[in-house]
Amino acid sequence: MESEAAEPSDNEVKARIVLHHLLQDVQTASLATADEEGAPLVSYLPVAVDGCERFLFFPSDLSQHTPNLKKRGRASLMLIEDESKTEHLFARHRATFTGRVELIARESGGWNTASAIYGNRFGKFFEMLIGLKDFHMFALYPEDIRIVIGFGAAFQVTGTNWDNYSLLGSGPGER
Repeated sequence: MESEAAEPSDNEVKARIVLHHLLQDVQTASLATADEEGAPLVSYLPVAVDGCERFLFFPSDLSQHTPNLKKRGRASLMLIEDESKTEHLFARHRATFTGRVELIARESGGWNTASAIYGNRFGKFFEMLIGLKDFHMFALYPEDIRIVIGFGAAFQVTGTNWDNYSLLGSGPGER
């Protein structure tokens, strides 16, 4: 007799909806990198997600992050709910994606696809930036994904299509 998959909890359903909205609606992410000494650096930049569940971003050589990305090949991005839309500032919906980063060279086969996806999201301004050679396209491949949907409601997300949700800790009201 085959066992049936358990029905997702209300919080898991909410987490799936929140992640979907963050990926669709939030156009900028906080970017965290570390320099050669391991000192942290955080900033923000516009991001796009492609169909391969990777994040695309296009920083300049003037950004402190760019040498960190090129040398270390690791970063973390955070998508976060707009402050004006949150129910509580201490529990804003957010998702953090940590993983390896690769440079997508302009001469590579992946450049046309990545630049088309990024261009579709950011339009004419990206078309202007594309001619500036000090800008570089990077892709972040998430290896660790965490989503927070409220107090005590955090999930680790895994799976090829980001389809497995595991509650972290004990959940709201269970502490």
